Amino acid sequence: MVRTVRLVGLILVLVLAVIAAIIINNTVRLTVYSRRREINIMKYIGATDWYIRWPFIIEGFTIGVTGSLIAIAVIIPLYKYALGKFAGQHMAEGFFVNIFKLLPVDSVIYDVLLVFILVGVSVGVIGSIMSIRKHLKV
Repeated sequence: MVRTVRLVGLILVLVLAVIAAIIINNTVRLTVYSRRREINIMKYIGATDWYIRWPFIIEGFTIGVTGSLIAIAVIIPLYKYALGKFAGQHMAEGFFVNIFKLLPVDSVIYDVLLVFILVGVSVGVIGSIMSIRKHLKV
């Protein structure tokens, strides 16, 4: 059962990471499109490729951090709610729930926060780099 839950969780995380990368890719692409005139001017006056690319990478980084902080803000209350529900150890129809042992929020929040931020930043930067490579001809 634990293996199945981990596998389903991993698949769900991968699908959501791909969706987030696609959304970030589209956001950066729209930014590149709206700034195409400024980008052309920078190219004409001799700006390096990385000088033009860095603002878009920073935008992807910012989107990733913001998304991970929003996810943490949603996860903490939901985890506390689940912790309270499983602490009662009884569900409808007398089914005894002692399968899952949830840890207190204080013991897991820093690890989860670190993982969420690292994954958010990674997905944001990767999505941004993909978008730049594909849509920014420098």
